[in-house]
Amino acid sequence: MTTSLATAPTELMRRHASILRDYAHRVFIDGGSLDVDEDRDRIRRVNEFRATGTSFKLTEKEMVKLVLAGAFGRKARCGCPTCRGR
Repeated sequence: MTTSLATAPTELMRRHASILRDYAHRVFIDGGSLDVDEDRDRIRRVNEFRATGTSFKLTEKEMVKLVLAGAFGRKARCGCPTCRGR
C-alpha cells in the first residue's frame, strides 16, 4: 500500500496526538506516571509533532488543542436524559 506524501504527515500528527493524549490522561487524570521508556517516547513524539505542526504553520496553541482535545472530558455518563443531552 502506498501513501501520498501530502497525507503521511497529517496521519503521523494524528497518531502522535492520540498517544500524547493518552499519556496526558494517564498522568493528569489517573494520577499515574510514565516509565523511562514512555517518557523518552513522549519527548520524541512531542518534538516530531511540533516540527510537523510548525511546517503546517500551526501555532503552539493550536497544537496543544489538537493533543488535549478530549483528554480531560472522559466523564462517565449514565444514559439519563440529562447526560444524553450534554
